[in-house]
Amino acid sequence: MSSLHQATALAVLLATSMACSQAEDLRDSTGVSEVSDVSADTETETPEVGEPIATAGSGSEGASDPTFPVAAARPDDPDVWPGDPLPAGAVLHETPTGLRFGVLSVGEGERPSGLFDTVTVHYSGYFTDGGSFDASVGGPPFTTPLTQVVAGWGEGVPLMRTGARYKFVLPPDLAYGADGRPGIPGNATLVFDIELLSVDQRVAIPAFVLPTAAECTVTETGLMHQVLEAGDGEPIAFTDPVKLAYTCWTADGRTLDTSLVRGGPLAMTPEQITLKGLKEGLQRMRGGGRARFVIPSDLAYGAAGMGRRVPPNTDLVYEVEVVEHLRPLPVPDFFKPEAADLTVTDSGLGYLVLETGEGAGPTATSTVRAHYAGWFDHGGLFDSSYQRGEPYEFLATQVIPGWTEGLQLMSPGAVYVFVIPPDLAYGPGGRPGIPPNSTLVFRVELVDFTD
Repeated sequence: MSSLHQATALAVLLATSMACSQAEDLRDSTGVSEVSDVSADTETETPEVGEPIATAGSGSEGASDPTFPVAAARPDDPDVWPGDPLPAGAVLHETPTGLRFGVLSVGEGERPSGLFDTVTVHYSGYFTDGGSFDASVGGPPFTTPLTQVVAGWGEGVPLMRTGARYKFVLPPDLAYGADGRPGIPGNATLVFDIELLSVDQRVAIPAFVLPTAAECTVTETGLMHQVLEAGDGEPIAFTDPVKLAYTCWTADGRTLDTSLVRGGPLAMTPEQITLKGLKEGLQRMRGGGRARFVIPSDLAYGAAGMGRRVPPNTDLVYEVEVVEHLRPLPVPDFFKPEAADLTVTDSGLGYLVLETGEGAGPTATSTVRAHYAGWFDHGGLFDSSYQRGEPYEFLATQVIPGWTEGLQLMSPGAVYVFVIPPDLAYGPGGRPGIPPNSTLVFRVELVDFTD
């Protein structure tokens, strides 16, 4: 599929975001990774951030299966749903969010316990007119944390048991919404046939604790700060890169995001964090410290909220550990090649080779480590791994399409400049900090990769 999550800008590279701060941008790419935006944005948006799932039980073999009412037909429903037909007598059911699903075949194994598990599936994706837009069937299965797929996947897959095959009908607000994605029109209802092959990783979320004001220091802005461990490192300054382990909840205990599903602690600076409360709180910490923050809504997502995942006027709770205090590296100077100096691919991606590398390059399914800096085409810097003091690691399928294509042109040690048109970046929807229809310029150094 194609795009991944929602994000803020921790790495416009990342594509999924600290749902409560910023971590997903490059991962907005193309595909189920969009399913990950099939993940995110709709994410979720993002990727970016989980919602409680309307399922019964814990996902174990002994847990009872959830039940939902039969779905009412819509006027624009097709006469026959694309993909495999439902068995005789089977019907679509509907969850409170509007997700419709039917059982193609039952499974006898375990269920995912929720959005923070990693699963392996086969899938086929269709428009309601029967056109196919993406599929893993016929190729390798797709493995993803459920935080990194569109909201309809994140809600629907935990309804399944391993070995089961379900048909899901995702309304636009559980898929790619009004903006759509490259190859997926805005306000598109999508149909997926999904087979759950395995639950690969279960994530143990830390226990939620809501501290009282008496247990915290309350700052002038209203941020509540509880010190769990003081830390013996240096104080964190505004531009200092750090590695953070974190979990984020709403104040009523609903888990939104955790670094546990993002490959471990994330590198960032307070300057790059979009949430005012987290930006302020991190600068009250030292290296090695652990803290809990209660962030009032006006220091979080405010009256606007963040899509379906964070309602308006929602207070957030963060538990944060500064795992490592890094040192920033110099950011390369902005350089946008002249059009005549660029090689342009059939998709419209422009690139210039600054340094060649050695050996074979990554594929679309490789895990890649790269240093990068990203600018708008007028020269304004919006993101950089150099500021965070270390290369960024990500799946090549979980970044914007221009990155997925461009990385496969490179060998380890190579340095390229990419000029990425809007339809290979964030398109007409943009992202927080990235205006709609932005052409982006990236300097990318491929450090290494694994398959």
